[in-house]
Amino acid sequence: GVGKLKIMGVDAKKSATPETLRDWMKDCFPVFLFGEEDEYQRKIVEYREKHGKLDPTSIAVNSSVNIISRYTDASGRPGKGAPMNTRAAITYNRAIRSHDLTERYMGITEGDKIKFVLLKTPNKFASNVIGWNDDYPKELGLDGVIDYSAMFEKTFVKPMMTISTPIGWEAVNRPKMDDTW
Repeated sequence: GVGKLKIMGVDAKKSATPETLRDWMKDCFPVFLFGEEDEYQRKIVEYREKHGKLDPTSIAVNSSVNIISRYTDASGRPGKGAPMNTRAAITYNRAIRSHDLTERYMGITEGDKIKFVLLKTPNKFASNVIGWNDDYPKELGLDGVIDYSAMFEKTFVKPMMTISTPIGWEAVNRPKMDDTW
């Protein structure tokens, strides 16, 4: 059997990383130590498929927001240089106002903890990211707009590459080049 692994300083331990993905990351660590590259690649394929079936709250990045007013421009849009989590909050606040949902959903304010996801562009929110605080805003119609593929790459594959790349493993099974000629 495999003994205990002490995991430190990786996305599998960060609260920003969605919990399900943290579990999947931890599941890959013994493969890095004792398994083979193709086993790791099979896990990536399996997790990509599972990820696409998760609800938005399960794939969202956890964050806090502290500088909303400084980055909100005169039109209520995210201003130049706004960090991603701040852009997500500003986009959400505009969206609940424009969809007349301010009675149903609280706006995001300084210091709030939020969840955010990447969006396919172009979209009706004119943003590549949107967040929410307590309740997922179903009424905004985010289904089909959330970029599940980009979320998987950024929240799972890219962090896993910090381990797989140094040991020479690819995250996807790419055909080996025939160098016999």
